[in-house]
Amino acid sequence: MLKANPLAIFYIIIFLSFSSGFSQTEKRLKGKLLDISNDTIIGASVVLKNSANEIITYTISDEKGNFELITTATGTNTLEISHISYALYTEIINLVETEISYPLEIVLQPNSNELDEVVIQGRKTIAQQRGDTLRYNLNVLTTGNEQKLKDIIEKLPGLEIDESGKIKSEGKVIENLLVDGKPFFGDNHKIATDNLNAKMIKGVDLIQNYENFSAVKDIEGSEETALNIQIKEEYQGKPTGNIEAYGAYKERYRFHTNLFSFAKTHNVSFIGDLNNTGQQPISLLDFLQMDKSTNIKNAEDEISSINTNSNLPSFLFDNDNRTKQQSKFGALNAVFTPFKNVAIDAFSILDIENINSEQFSSREYFSQNETIYSEELIQDDNDFLINQTNINIEYKPVTNGLLQYALNYNPHKNEFYTTIDGEVDAKQQNTVQKINSKGYSLGQNLGYTTRLARNKLFSVHAFSNVGREYTQLYLLSNQILFDINDSINQQTKNNIEESGLYSKYTQRIKNHILKFNLGYVWQESEFYNTSFSKDSINTNSQNYGYAGTSIEKKEGFFQYKALLNLRNYELSYQQKNENTWLFLPALESKLQFSERHYTSFKYTRQTGFSVAEQLNAFSYAIDYRNFRLASVAENQIPILNDRFEFQYFYLNLYSGTQVFFNSLYNESKNYIGVNSEVVGSYNYSTTLNTPYKSNWINTLRFQTRIKPLKVIFKTNLEYTRNVFNNYVSAIQNKAINKRYIIKPSLTSYYKDAWLNYELGVDYEQNNTLFEVTQLENRGRKLSPFINLKGVFAQYWSYCLNNAWSFYKTENIERDFYQLDFEVKYHKSDSKFSYWLSGENILNISSTEIVEANALQNSISRNVIYRMPGYIGVGASYDF
Repeated sequence: MLKANPLAIFYIIIFLSFSSGFSQTEKRLKGKLLDISNDTIIGASVVLKNSANEIITYTISDEKGNFELITTATGTNTLEISHISYALYTEIINLVETEISYPLEIVLQPNSNELDEVVIQGRKTIAQQRGDTLRYNLNVLTTGNEQKLKDIIEKLPGLEIDESGKIKSEGKVIENLLVDGKPFFGDNHKIATDNLNAKMIKGVDLIQNYENFSAVKDIEGSEETALNIQIKEEYQGKPTGNIEAYGAYKERYRFHTNLFSFAKTHNVSFIGDLNNTGQQPISLLDFLQMDKSTNIKNAEDEISSINTNSNLPSFLFDNDNRTKQQSKFGALNAVFTPFKNVAIDAFSILDIENINSEQFSSREYFSQNETIYSEELIQDDNDFLINQTNINIEYKPVTNGLLQYALNYNPHKNEFYTTIDGEVDAKQQNTVQKINSKGYSLGQNLGYTTRLARNKLFSVHAFSNVGREYTQLYLLSNQILFDINDSINQQTKNNIEESGLYSKYTQRIKNHILKFNLGYVWQESEFYNTSFSKDSINTNSQNYGYAGTSIEKKEGFFQYKALLNLRNYELSYQQKNENTWLFLPALESKLQFSERHYTSFKYTRQTGFSVAEQLNAFSYAIDYRNFRLASVAENQIPILNDRFEFQYFYLNLYSGTQVFFNSLYNESKNYIGVNSEVVGSYNYSTTLNTPYKSNWINTLRFQTRIKPLKVIFKTNLEYTRNVFNNYVSAIQNKAINKRYIIKPSLTSYYKDAWLNYELGVDYEQNNTLFEVTQLENRGRKLSPFINLKGVFAQYWSYCLNNAWSFYKTENIERDFYQLDFEVKYHKSDSKFSYWLSGENILNISSTEIVEANALQNSISRNVIYRMPGYIGVGASYDF
């Protein structure tokens, strides 16, 4: 059975040993920033430089205009203060050993260049760069028709919202979403983009190298990005939000509320939603991303790790592929500072869903000598509950020390009921399938970071992560299942435990940063049938110690990072023990032409080992058609992945022209695949190590403004090539999947106009070829669209979305015209709004699409039934 590894007591002693700090020679520059009207200045950059013009330390003025710089430097130094709206301020300050406190009160002058930029140049920038912060000019980029934060972000060059609701910058997901500098629901971006009203938003800042502990930022910098949403003053310091109610044809409804309290010392937010219209406050894909276990580990070491468990929860299907959906959702976020040196950030999200789906599926399960042909009507009734609770506490016992604690708890419960009616090889078969799953993950991290000297940093951490999963499968059929019985009732458990200790030492030498990592990780996992005796359960242990070193340069034209991780694994499974050393290098290089123009290249070698579920020592049913035999995969063979990435990015802050190109290539050796064998009417598979798999992902995005026409032209091109090697009757069957996406569009941006439009076309093609059987699966989607919105009277606005979609596989075609609309009435001096809206109103009775899928050694062509459209009326009240 799993054994918990106790965290070493001496680490706690190390934590406490730093509490005395290194403050005996510290000098404090404390001040307040005001403008000529005696108003405080928030968000100004305050930098202290030495005589060589090198940055010693820096900070940002807070909500009251206050700032504080702490340094051990002496001699003649320069204080620089910059803000987007004010002229640059400089002052020479002489720091002496005998003087500790330097009080300052500084008045910044208006930026006289602002008027020059408008009058003389005749143009405004779409954004302004100040150090690591890119501040967007919303007055230039928005039209006044935006309703939610997502409508604003979609118009900001350099930012995008992907299909799962994540905000991305330069192709990378934003790690930190902030409201007035405070965390907002972690990385659950969709909650913010769908619920923060556009009228509340004063500004949007993109912050590179984000880090809220100045000692860390001064010495080692940060790889993270933050997006800070600024709230208008009239919405601060008091409760604000709205309540919505909506009713539609055929008993469709939605009740929604947003409650916010944004203040200088705290942010509190509550979001509630109850609907059966199919609208989801978070995407189902967020279920996977709720597991924060990777975030509690050593980031420098995790660069060299890959996730070897590729099994996805079965309910993570396309959000549109359902015939009925009822959602109950609640989310609470609280950020506050009960004491000056303590900050607490906590949120909890609860989502309860009932989803029905229906599809007619034509499938082929194949092996070398035999293929199963089936035509089935599959109907699902799925209920699931997911929760994410996060708590982050930061305590600064001394100025140069930070104690951090993080907890993440994610319980879930899922119930799936499926009926399958159809023919398998011309034989009638009716099956009922029930899958019940429940479990949780619990991750914790305790760490202490201290500044040893002006250019030296040390941190030590202890972490643990526990995962539990219990699954019950019940099958009943009019045919014998897997030559066992006409009914099967099985229960399996999947347990994972890991804990670790690690430390990191960082030293800055001029423009170079040196890092040294040392740690040990205990990892154990089990996968078993609950009918087994305790003595027969096999524990898969993957303990390893590691040492790593890196050197990097983040400034100047040529930037680089070279990293080397060395791991020593102690592996144990089924009385087999192995000791393995792995050498894991990483290299990055970057040519920084300007703040928003660069090209970069990265190479990383990553590793992982088979998890317990892939090493199943027993046979079990996966579902009504698939049976998993005992694994022949080797737990002692490392899965090695070589990752190559090239990226080019350019953003013009005047024209808004953006070019983004990313090419990512992964090749994995010894990855876990399957060998399939068709016997009778069923597919039997065995997990095993396969030679390699690879994926090559290419993305090109281009955007520019055609000013005479007040139109933004965008195009998105994607090409993906996946190669994977599974086996059919012990013969290697190479499969090649190619996917193409082309999406050009034109979007107008007339200010408060009666008509703005977005028109374009969305084309996607997905092809898979299996070499041994020469089976090919093809699917295409072509969808031209035109969306209109505007203001047509003093208090009236509208939007109209049109899309004509064509779906085609090898032998099935479907097309339908989707029409959505909304007409809204709102007086500027009223808190009430009223609207009439509809979704997919030309398909109120039913909707069908087709798609082609390829999974392991099978292909399917599916006719999918979707939720019918609706028309209804709604009202909201703002407060």
